[in-house]
Amino acid sequence: GESCGTRSDAIALTMADGRDALRGVATNGWADGQAGDVMVAELGDGGDGLMWLETSGRMPDEGGIRVERETGSQWLEVAVVTPRESKSRALITGVVGTRVRLTFLGAHRVHGLGWFHSAAGTLQRTELAPLAAHHSREGELAPDAAVALANADTAWVDFATLAAPADGLTRDWFLEVDGRPVGYKPSAAQLAARHLSPREGRPVVTPPLAFAFLGGVPNPFTSSTRLEFELPTATNVKIEIFDAQGRRVHRAEQRFEAGRQSLEWNRRDVRGLVAAPGVYQVRLRAGANVATKAVVVLP
Repeated sequence: GESCGTRSDAIALTMADGRDALRGVATNGWADGQAGDVMVAELGDGGDGLMWLETSGRMPDEGGIRVERETGSQWLEVAVVTPRESKSRALITGVVGTRVRLTFLGAHRVHGLGWFHSAAGTLQRTELAPLAAHHSREGELAPDAAVALANADTAWVDFATLAAPADGLTRDWFLEVDGRPVGYKPSAAQLAARHLSPREGRPVVTPPLAFAFLGGVPNPFTSSTRLEFELPTATNVKIEIFDAQGRRVHRAEQRFEAGRQSLEWNRRDVRGLVAAPGVYQVRLRAGANVATKAVVVLP
């Protein structure tokens, strides 16, 4: 997908010990962080909930960078960014206020951050359908095929090109990948995520190894979104949705079996009214697991 808009830079980026990390960005092109390091950024006024963050991974397999927004005397997680080995930029929704905190879960670099101002006044996402796909072991693939990526595997995906954005605008690309870690190199028989039960001859889903809240699909959305999650065991799932002022606008609770599951939010609030456009925080609780993701409601 792609999104067009303009970027503004953060006005300050400070390490927990008071060092000016923004000076390192200006001098070297980056500021380094080790696991456990914390940086606080002042984004300034004028943001509309979308932040850009440019990073690279000195150790790309390590944990990532947790992004939190300030809420009074507390910090609320809005995203965890996993830097790539080379420099790349991510757009983060749900950033309210002017201060964000970056907590390093591994050794990574920050190359810049700030507000992203969409050309249309709100985030516009254009989905680009893949034209062709190729896998280093499997060969040519259907553009919408699912495939396992093991150690040293490579996949290529071709997309159509778009015309250059209008003058004064910038275009950010992002790749959305849906999958889960398997932790081992699968055999040919294990490459499929589903297998046939010898007794019933019906597909049987392999339960996920760990809990995961995958967020809303689609996101952003206009009428409804599917909140997807993975459960390693059967449990009760509770979903609460909060607006930018912290007010709860929706609540749902249901028991689910192990596997990949979902609940739909049709944009209705607790009174049955259509929720206003904006950024909403979705908190999902499954047993002892709790996770929060942001969803964006478009006009």
